[in-house]
Amino acid sequence: MHTGSEPKKALSAYGMRLALSLGGFVVFAALALWGLLLPDRTDVMVVLGLVSAVIAVVALVDTAVVVRKMRRDGSQRPV
Repeated sequence: MHTGSEPKKALSAYGMRLALSLGGFVVFAALALWGLLLPDRTDVMVVLGLVSAVIAVVALVDTAVVVRKMRRDGSQRPV
């Protein structure tokens, strides 16, 4: 039943979500590597690297979810 002002056949912005999650993965994975592999790292750099690694993993999981939903819906193809 259509109850609001939304379109009857609204589409999710899977392409934008895929681009943002892949971009976030790349940025935070690089930041994690920089923070954890720097030869003269400090405690702050290690914490930054660990937090960035967690965010990168979340972005990677989100990427997998988006690709799965895109394939299930069939309306849009993943890159």
